[in-house]
Amino acid sequence: MHCERFICILRILGTTLFGVSLLLGISAAYIVGYQFIQTDNYYFSFGLYGAILASHLIIQSLFAFLEHRKMKRSLETPIKLNKTVALCIAAYQEDPDYLRKCLLSVKRLTYPGIKHTAESSGVSRKFIEGLYFFECR
Repeated sequence: MHCERFICILRILGTTLFGVSLLLGISAAYIVGYQFIQTDNYYFSFGLYGAILASHLIIQSLFAFLEHRKMKRSLETPIKLNKTVALCIAAYQEDPDYLRKCLLSVKRLTYPGIKHTAESSGVSRKFIEGLYFFECR
């Protein structure tokens, strides 16, 4: 428990320091304007600013890869679907075909504890009730 909290604090601190150092580095590179490679008349150049942005892109890609790997591992553990979810469909003067597609989409949901209701203004109540009870049951 204490180890997880320490790691969480360490991550927050590391992320904050990384962000601040990146901001300072980009600001300094922009102000100084040091160029590593440049063409005549400076049509193309790669300097400190570009190097910091490139390193930022690489580090962000690494973070995204690690997060993706973490998410992939979490999907291997079974998920408990014992919660109830309420879905409210609110519509105002919607096209009846659009509502029909929406209700068919709700009908195809496979979550075990889902409850749904529809409310519409501008379309006849009789149409909605008929469509809702016909399509979703």
